[in-house]
Amino acid sequence: ATPGKLTPWSVKEAGKLAAGKTYRLGLEARTASNPNPLLLLNVLATPGGDAWLAEASAKMKAEAYGFTARLAPMKSIVEVFCDFMYAPDQNAPKSMTLELRKQGAKDPVFLGASSNVHYFSVRDRFQLPTLAPGSYDWAMTLKDAAGKALANGTGKIEKKNEAEAYRWIGFNGGDVEKVLWPYSPIAVHNGGAKIDYWGGSLYLGGGCVPRQVAVTANREWRPALLEERPSVLSREIEVVAVQSGKTAVVEFQGFPRTTAVAAHKAKMRGYGRIGADVEVQADAEVAQDGLLWVTWALRPSLDASSGKDVRRKEATLDSLTLDIPFPEPVAKLMMVMSSTGDESGAVPAGTGVVWDCSMLGFSPLTVGNLAPEVWLGNDQRGLCFLAENNRGWLHKDLPDQQILRKGGEVILRLNVIQDKVTITGDHSFAFVFLPTPMRKMTPGWRMLNCSFSQNFADSFYTGRNASPGSYNASYMPASYQKSRALMFGYTQNMIYRAFEFAPHTEQGGGYETRSSDWDARGYFGPEWDSNTYTREFQDHLLWHMQKWMDEGGLTGVYHDQFAPSSMANSICGTAWILPDGRTNPGYNLLLDRLFTAREHALMLENGIDPRIFCHTTNGGEMYAYPWVSAILDGEDNMVIANADYDFMDIYAPVRMQAYGNPWPWGNTFYWMRLIQQGEEGWRKRQDRTYFGWTYLHDVFNNNGNEGEMWPKLFDWGMNDGEVKYWPYWRTEKVLRVSDPA
Repeated sequence: ATPGKLTPWSVKEAGKLAAGKTYRLGLEARTASNPNPLLLLNVLATPGGDAWLAEASAKMKAEAYGFTARLAPMKSIVEVFCDFMYAPDQNAPKSMTLELRKQGAKDPVFLGASSNVHYFSVRDRFQLPTLAPGSYDWAMTLKDAAGKALANGTGKIEKKNEAEAYRWIGFNGGDVEKVLWPYSPIAVHNGGAKIDYWGGSLYLGGGCVPRQVAVTANREWRPALLEERPSVLSREIEVVAVQSGKTAVVEFQGFPRTTAVAAHKAKMRGYGRIGADVEVQADAEVAQDGLLWVTWALRPSLDASSGKDVRRKEATLDSLTLDIPFPEPVAKLMMVMSSTGDESGAVPAGTGVVWDCSMLGFSPLTVGNLAPEVWLGNDQRGLCFLAENNRGWLHKDLPDQQILRKGGEVILRLNVIQDKVTITGDHSFAFVFLPTPMRKMTPGWRMLNCSFSQNFADSFYTGRNASPGSYNASYMPASYQKSRALMFGYTQNMIYRAFEFAPHTEQGGGYETRSSDWDARGYFGPEWDSNTYTREFQDHLLWHMQKWMDEGGLTGVYHDQFAPSSMANSICGTAWILPDGRTNPGYNLLLDRLFTAREHALMLENGIDPRIFCHTTNGGEMYAYPWVSAILDGEDNMVIANADYDFMDIYAPVRMQAYGNPWPWGNTFYWMRLIQQGEEGWRKRQDRTYFGWTYLHDVFNNNGNEGEMWPKLFDWGMNDGEVKYWPYWRTEKVLRVSDPA
């Protein structure tokens, strides 16, 4: 290859692909000083010879063996990894051992072994004994089937006294264990059969899943003539089980019973039975915003045939599905979100299955294709199904979730168990229901948009902090002074309360950990992976947020990339280890939600009206929306200069109705104006369409020049509580077309 010049891909070994044979491909970028390929791929042919399994290394030099170890210090777990992608014989390694000893000590404090070999690597984790502060040496040995050593790796890990090393450990600001504005105490009736929350009522059966959901949220802001029945479901959620090829009877014991009640949350438990030999224990928690978190544990039931209650050794299930039924007038719209795809608009027409989660495209999961957020509803009420992972689900031929139309209903089907399973202990899975709207509209909500600063960002949040620049600031007092000066400039030059100083931050979307404390990021290792939001990571962020409030005048935050992101962390995340040892990723929804709620609470504790603004183009972290003031859409589909289409062509009515206006959610919306510069006449027409189309959906933007319109809106009275919005898609009560032609 010519030095410094990229050359085409080349197969290093020619000939027909043979099953089990590894072929090596390289992207060449050789120079005199670095003769190694820039990128190497190993391609392993399958027995059929027509499909390849590819693994890549971005290293300039391909190492035969690579050993790493990471300590999760608060959980006392060590994560170990050995990559033998480029070993002389990739099929030889069958196991790996680990020795851990305190530096200078003779005896090890831990010995471990793993045979979890997948994809030319060994990856595992070990629960360690409680480690005393100090330095520890680790040694790993990769072995073949006979136990012969193939390679060795060594390194060090450190255990600190965290309370002494990090002053923010144990920060207790942002207390969410109480009722938080703008919500109100919940009320539990009949032991948990009915729970009233700020926006309606949850009626629960013995399985702790809804028999009915009644939503009246934000109706005081709608014209009374528009109000519909509060019921969200057409009937009780249906559980269908099959045993030995036949439909099994599923029954629960009346209503759940309350196990703990506070003003801001309640816990309950129920029991049921599937067939004659499967017991169901259902545990649930209801939060002040109406979120219902349910866990089911399936186990062999008690057998009293001998005259004594004896737990059966095993039980079997062929399949288990949950059908969540909506009346068609309620489930007109849908919003689905995962880390690799989204869907928003009208529920597809047709009969039978009209949508399933495989339509989102590539799934980041190893097994299954669960979408963590699926919402069905309309602009007045709906229900969001949420799941952090598909742990406990068994897969065969069907997608994890389907939407069906049948008999005047729209049904969200959860295919939890698709293949026969033998249950010997607890077989558990969890899911969440969140009624919508999930955010309480408060006086002045229309003008809660944000004019945020991208010229200055607080250092402890932003992910774009690898080098100095507009997204980086230090911990030094000068940064606090800069923050306060900028905040003062905003409040002096902006007339209206909505213009808040809210530094640009990163929160979701799979970006790296949002902290500039590089020492802590390295030390906490897997506990601070992207989107883990462990208690210590939350305390770290909120401690610094408190300091910026005290010394920098912080009054709000803007979270970019606010979308659910999959993660393969099984130590502090919601990923889980499959029976064959592989990792199935999950979504850390509830810890992320908790962090956002703690931000909200911390602002209240500091006498600040909570201002949390989030970028959620095409969808976002709906589970956290109850604690978010305003959400931003529209960073997609640029209108090219002088194009023959406009903003309205890009964002169709059903897209705007489902996700693009405040009414399904309760959050204030605002939209980016991604329109290039063009000829003056063209630009004016584009602006007219952009403003008209967003205004028609009760959205009043405050991004740059759009703010110039605000004085006129305020003078007219747009921010008054008496202003009612009548959606154009609900004109049938006041407008009829006598001759559609």
